[in-house]
Amino acid sequence: MKSILSAAALVTALLALPAQATSRISVIDGACNSVSDAAGCRFTGNITAKTVDATQGAYNLYNDSMLSAQPDIQLNYLFDTDAGLPGNVSVTGLNDRSGTWSTPGILVDFIATKAGNGFTLFKLAAPASSGTWNTGVQQGLSHLSFMTGNLLQSPSVDPQIDVAGGVPEPSSWAMLIAGFGLVGVFSRRRRRQVTVAA
Repeated sequence: MKSILSAAALVTALLALPAQATSRISVIDGACNSVSDAAGCRFTGNITAKTVDATQGAYNLYNDSMLSAQPDIQLNYLFDTDAGLPGNVSVTGLNDRSGTWSTPGILVDFIATKAGNGFTLFKLAAPASSGTWNTGVQQGLSHLSFMTGNLLQSPSVDPQIDVAGGVPEPSSWAMLIAGFGLVGVFSRRRRRQVTVAA
């Protein structure tokens, strides 16, 4: 019983760890008709691999009250110009307000341009491996992010290009470790009871 209580205390302590701070992601009122619109959809904050779920959630919440913004979107982060581009991916116009992009061997559904105090998310008319981009604001580009739209339709990826996957949150690791610990405690306790009874 004592080991169960200490395992429960460990789980509680791990879950109480502070989460990493991220900038708040929200749709800017009046600056979003739809991600499919030529002007895209403007958000506060920064688009990164860590905030892509918050971006998706903010847009899907926004489109509950803005019919032109429907349907819901699903974003799967590939890479961005800030972290370095894989393989022969190229972007022109860095630090400018517009340019071109090319991702040979990788089909992209969404691009996001980070400029100023926010970013603009654009849904491409059809998955593509090249196109043009613009920041949608007066500031120059900070970084350009590339995303696919559906896990069921995985991107067409050149096997020589390494596309980084997501990194689990610390709280997810804590819950996984605590779960394994509890399974071990109960397993050991059950074996001990069987040995005593025999």
